[in-house]
Amino acid sequence: MDYDDWIFESIKKYKNLSIYDMQQCVTAMDWVSRKSLCVGTSTGNKNEILELALPDKMLQSEEDGKLKKDRDFRVLTGGFCKSPINDIKHIPDTRYCMTATTGETTVSVWKMGDCDTDLMTEEKSISAVNSTCHPTQISVHTNNLNDNSIVFGSSLNNITVLDTERFEKIRDFSGDDQSDQVSSIFHRTASVLMCCTSTGDIYTCDLRCEKVKVNCSHKVVNKKQVDWTATKLNDQSDSIILASTHGDVVVLDSDFREKCVRKTCDSPKGKGNHFFVQGSPDGSRFSISGLDGMVYIYNSPLKDKNLEPVFVHEGHKRNSEDQSDSVCVVKHMWYPWQQDLIISSATDSSLHAWQYNPI
Repeated sequence: MDYDDWIFESIKKYKNLSIYDMQQCVTAMDWVSRKSLCVGTSTGNKNEILELALPDKMLQSEEDGKLKKDRDFRVLTGGFCKSPINDIKHIPDTRYCMTATTGETTVSVWKMGDCDTDLMTEEKSISAVNSTCHPTQISVHTNNLNDNSIVFGSSLNNITVLDTERFEKIRDFSGDDQSDQVSSIFHRTASVLMCCTSTGDIYTCDLRCEKVKVNCSHKVVNKKQVDWTATKLNDQSDSIILASTHGDVVVLDSDFREKCVRKTCDSPKGKGNHFFVQGSPDGSRFSISGLDGMVYIYNSPLKDKNLEPVFVHEGHKRNSEDQSDSVCVVKHMWYPWQQDLIISSATDSSLHAWQYNPI
């Protein structure tokens, strides 16, 4: 299918589809509010952190959106950083965000601009107890109680816990015998952190202990030369989705029992450089990207023996000048406040906002 045919076909496949060409590749992103997101961008030589306002067109009904003049992302605040950002997390209800950069095991605290300035400034950096060559991952948990925390780490032996007010270390794990690379981390509760290693093992970390306790809760039996990552299905669910670049998908229940094991039949084999899995806000779908230039969406719970995508976003590959296999989706995320709306970025510096018609 050539590009013109794909554009014609997209009229039926999408409720909304907006394609933007950024000056730099978006390497990481997170929501700030209903109307804005924070992103890290990079060309390799120039690295920036930006807060972008969402186009009004995205946040309106299809008819109302046509009347809106604001049809593009606008830079609200921004700043420069030394290295490409591989993970970014906004601290809810604040004007602060945390970043992790490529090749470092430190995280940075950024003060976002306000009504007095449009400059984002790096206020603090915190180093992990052990240095590794693996990318650092960040997880943030906040609620109305006094058990808020920020956790970051690149391996099992440098998990570090910070408070969300002063951004100071509360505790860490510094064991020498658990140096496995962490591919994803996420809070299961305020005091329990989940770590997925690149080999597919799931570890539970008790954040209440003086030294973070790390225990293996699930092991992949048949190890393969592939990369794994995991996430919660959504904030209200105890289910965990574990996925590999080979196409395996495992769903674990609250006791880490395998509810089902399925294999994606259409997803290609990826290298895991940008491999990412995320559940939809309502938990009815989950999505995978980073295998190629597509974003794959699947139904949850899994029912069929062979898992087939209910929707595939091909826009990054189709919109690329050469439409080659060199284009890869870097990151995607679901919009929490509107059904089936997703933002995705790719290595060709494209940024897509799309709302698909579910099957």
